[in-house]
Amino acid sequence: MAFDVRRKTAHKMSTPVTERSRVRKMNIDKHGSESIANVKIRSYEVNKLRQLAEGGDPEEQNNLGSLYYEGKFVTQDRAEALKWFKLAADRGHAYAQVNLCRMYEEGHSVKEDLNEAVKWLKKAVDQGCAHAQNYMGWMYHTGRGVKKDPAEALKWFKLAADQELPKAMSNMGSVYRKGLGVPKDIKEAIRWYELAGDRGHAPAQNILGHIYLKGEGIPKDGRKAMFWFILAACKGGNSAASTLGRMYRDGDGVPRNADEAVKWFKFAGEDDSTALLEIAWMYMDGNGVVQDNEEAIKWLNVAAEKGIRAAIQIARAYRDGHHVSQNTEEAIRWYNIAMERGSNSAPREIATMYLNGEGVPQSTEEAIRWYKIAIDKGNNFTPQDIAQIYRFGKGVPRNVEEAIKWYKIATEKDYSAACAIAEIYLNGEGIPQNSAEAVRWYNIAEERGGWGAIEIARMYRDGTGVAKNGGEAVKWYKIAMEKSNTAAIEIARMYRDGNGVLKDVYEAVKWYKIAAEEDYEVAEEIAQMYRDGNGVPKNIAEAVRWYKIAVERNGRKAASIGRIYLDGKGTPRDTEEAIRWFKIAAESGDAYSAECLGEIYEGGKGVLKNEEEAIRWYRLAVDLSRCGKALLRLCANEKDRRTG
Repeated sequence: MAFDVRRKTAHKMSTPVTERSRVRKMNIDKHGSESIANVKIRSYEVNKLRQLAEGGDPEEQNNLGSLYYEGKFVTQDRAEALKWFKLAADRGHAYAQVNLCRMYEEGHSVKEDLNEAVKWLKKAVDQGCAHAQNYMGWMYHTGRGVKKDPAEALKWFKLAADQELPKAMSNMGSVYRKGLGVPKDIKEAIRWYELAGDRGHAPAQNILGHIYLKGEGIPKDGRKAMFWFILAACKGGNSAASTLGRMYRDGDGVPRNADEAVKWFKFAGEDDSTALLEIAWMYMDGNGVVQDNEEAIKWLNVAAEKGIRAAIQIARAYRDGHHVSQNTEEAIRWYNIAMERGSNSAPREIATMYLNGEGVPQSTEEAIRWYKIAIDKGNNFTPQDIAQIYRFGKGVPRNVEEAIKWYKIATEKDYSAACAIAEIYLNGEGIPQNSAEAVRWYNIAEERGGWGAIEIARMYRDGTGVAKNGGEAVKWYKIAMEKSNTAAIEIARMYRDGNGVLKDVYEAVKWYKIAAEEDYEVAEEIAQMYRDGNGVPKNIAEAVRWYKIAVERNGRKAASIGRIYLDGKGTPRDTEEAIRWFKIAAESGDAYSAECLGEIYEGGKGVLKNEEEAIRWYRLAVDLSRCGKALLRLCANEKDRRTG
């Protein structure tokens, strides 16, 4: 039962990314796309189940609530689901208490209330419910309703995993894979993912497939990747089946085989219409098959008949000229097909075409008309699109009051709109500057799950619209940390630079370390402090340790370690070790490291001269950045080879 809420497709006008969407990308599974119930219910049992529920049976009350929540055998009705979950939860039913928690946490048919959500979750946790323990881990992982605490999250995930809850085991894998509050350990991550995968948990099987396919911290292994993807696909994992299709299409980890690719895309296409588009693009591009426009169009139509998402993808293909010739009329036709089938993103994308004049005459009036259609169809982000038009005067006279009106409509579902209103008041954009009103709107954003506290902290830190006050800034940063440790970076920099607080490098390091638990990029700043002796005793060994932590998230950071060993400053010079780290960085896309390797092999600096190796690394440096120096050395070496 995976918590697999798929990310919205990127839109050309900026769409705010919520904290919850950030968390999901880390593969942390809190609950699932369905409610939890003890039995699988058949359609002919619904009337009997209702009778038992009405008779006060908490088990059947929870089951009936699940049917209404998911719309199985009954018309979906979240309010009715809430009623039955509440009746069962009041009678001490643990699953119902977890389901009720979710209703309050996500705001389904009831106003979002994190305190109420945590209250019901604790009742289920007290009964030892594994689903509740896992959910509690997710709450501590995200800071939803409780103070963010990676150690506490790990504790609850482990308790649930010890009860052999597969998604909790998968979460343990994600904790070690990403290094969330523990040292990053891909072997331990794989162990937990395999425990979940062996119990049939498709998301864990899919993740294992990607780990082996990419060679994430281990040697790349196409056979093992295929094994786990096939298991996930057979459990209904459409993305795993699509990945298998791409593997065979591109020869990635397996021999290239167009027939196998089409087979797996068809398999995925039974539930995911966009997988069928991959077949269409193969025929359109002649990728592994004979180029055949007629066959491509056939598959486009098959895909579109199966779902809205495919129709949207086809529309974008015609809009952007991707795989097909650019054709605005055809794009709009497909958008209309998607809209007729209930899409609320299609009119928004048409609106953006008119706003930017993409293939159609620029018309802000027509854009607004389409944005309003999107709003009528339930697109929660579109009011902010209209607000931005009036705020910045795009094709209409600038009208800040009208912008604020639309931002206020947007705030019902989109916390970032409240931040936008705050910015208008803070900067005095077309209206009198009003810091108190800015703080009020940032507070509203914070209350609704946004990032208002960090903006208030910056106001006090910089003295923007308020008297500069370092203590007040730190207070608000600490509030912001309930959602993310990234605020700790800003506290660290305040202490490092003495910005509004007494300069205290040891306090800075303390906050950097807190931030580094979540953001490995911060580790580079700590490394630089120790490398340069910036406020702390110079300590190259400690610098290297922190650079290695940074490398776990971004391989290009290995260049700094390579430079330390190559120069031998503060540590014995070690060309072999330098080469090892430069290779890690270069293979991660760092042109500077590739150039350094070229120079090492060309000049025989600590190694035997090797002209072929030098040319190989110079060529990579040129490919990565068109680096002038590397290009000159490459040309010179090639010339020497020809004349020699």
